[in-house]
Amino acid sequence: MGDLEYTVCSKCGRVKYHPGLVTFPSLHANPIGHMYKTFEWFGSGAEAHKKIYISAQLRDRMMENKIAKYWNFLPTRSDV
Repeated sequence: MGDLEYTVCSKCGRVKYHPGLVTFPSLHANPIGHMYKTFEWFGSGAEAHKKIYISAQLRDRMMENKIAKYWNFLPTRSDV
């Protein structure tokens, strides 16, 4: 994740990436399943969180079954 800005938390020592609207994070090279949570933290302080990624197939299934709408999802890069 070398292309994203980050800070190191002074309390817990974890690397926390700055969430950005312009830069889309890359997917892992070989995701294990249709849904996974990142090891990396995004945000700062108590608002930091891990991102959850899903495959395009799962996204499409969720929309077909009216579990989610298209605006619930953000694009990612797959150029790893």
